[in-house]
Amino acid sequence: MTSTDTKARDVAPVKPSSRDPIAQWLDVFTSLLSLPAGEAERIRDELEDHLRTRVDDLLILGMTEPEAVQKAVTELGETAQLAKNFKAVRTHSRRRIAMHTALFAAAGLALTVSVAGFLPRASTTPVTSAPLIADAQPETVKHNGSLNEDLPEGTLGDLFQILADSGDARLFVHWGVLENNIGLAEETEVPAIPSKGLQHSKVKQLLNSVLNLQGADQIDARFDDGLLEIATREYFDRIETITMDHDVSVIVPSDHVLRTTNEGLSLVASIQSIVEPDCWEENGGMSSITINGSLLSVRAPERIQKEVIDFIARLEAAQRKQEADRQAREKKELEDERHSFQLMLRKSYESKNGLLYEIGNLQHELEESYVESWKCEYGLKDLEQDYRNEIDPEAKAAKLDVLAQAGAKLDSLRSRQDLLRDQIKAKRSSVTLLENNMNSMEWAAAGQEDSGR
Repeated sequence: MTSTDTKARDVAPVKPSSRDPIAQWLDVFTSLLSLPAGEAERIRDELEDHLRTRVDDLLILGMTEPEAVQKAVTELGETAQLAKNFKAVRTHSRRRIAMHTALFAAAGLALTVSVAGFLPRASTTPVTSAPLIADAQPETVKHNGSLNEDLPEGTLGDLFQILADSGDARLFVHWGVLENNIGLAEETEVPAIPSKGLQHSKVKQLLNSVLNLQGADQIDARFDDGLLEIATREYFDRIETITMDHDVSVIVPSDHVLRTTNEGLSLVASIQSIVEPDCWEENGGMSSITINGSLLSVRAPERIQKEVIDFIARLEAAQRKQEADRQAREKKELEDERHSFQLMLRKSYESKNGLLYEIGNLQHELEESYVESWKCEYGLKDLEQDYRNEIDPEAKAAKLDVLAQAGAKLDSLRSRQDLLRDQIKAKRSSVTLLENNMNSMEWAAAGQEDSGR
């Protein structure tokens, strides 16, 4: 572990400086340990590995190598104090507890689970003195995510120890961060807190309330691998800041990856006004957000990222519901229109059948009229023959009257036949028109059916 190259990840290798500041710092650190050479070398190797990993993380975030090295070393704390703490926990098991605890902060690992919900995530500031560590010895508090007694009046250190015991955890407090940033020390007196039966998240709220801590200054914690780490929200926010890209194409459609739409700007404004407004650069915070096309890039602590994800998910759910409602309306309109077509078709079929029935009756009446006119024509011929053969003037005059009546009847039958034929023709034209309209409606209904699919 003597190379000055940091571990390559997803970025191009960074050329080392002519003088390796990490190696120089480690030389000073191990000289202050005053431990056997083999043990000091093991500590140096572990610390160097985690330091260079942290430098890699910072390089990925855009820092220069000198800036990354300085920040990684600063996060560990003052060299002399850090060496003193390592010597204080010299035994192998406790040394490794101290090592991994201090390096979680240096490497920027996100400790994502709090003790039974105790304290949500937060951020980082440079550590000026190394944290203290103590092994937790569970006594009166059950490991069930809540306290079974009220917290008595005492020091802040005692309170943290009780909270660690309640989760059967080892305790690691960034006292340097608490003291330098918000003026709290291990000996800070804390009044009694009525916490019996309360979850740790509620105890955290009460603690911050009695200490009058708000925003980035609030006390926060992380729990990982049986270790409870306590600092400020700002401390955890800084070391847990990451960049995430969120696909928001469901709510911000765009046909170009670099085009900024009004919907995209509205989304950014909504997030910055709803999701912890004070955390964004526009409001003096350290988190940033940009949108290109349908891609939302957010650089923020993981806890903020989760809130952004939840907010986007709610908007997407609302968008999907709106889309589902629109589709439901369109489906109903289509069904109503289809039903209307069916009613019109049914009425058209009924009208057609009615016309066909009337045409049948008229046709039957016309046929009977033809028969009657044929009979009348034959009778008229007989009457004409009798009239010509009659000699008696009076009888002939009478037959002439009968002949005239028969001719009038035949003319009436023929006029009726003309009327019946005209009526039949008109009704057949109406049937044809109905059939054409019915065909058009059936084609339209079939087209709607296809579009509905």
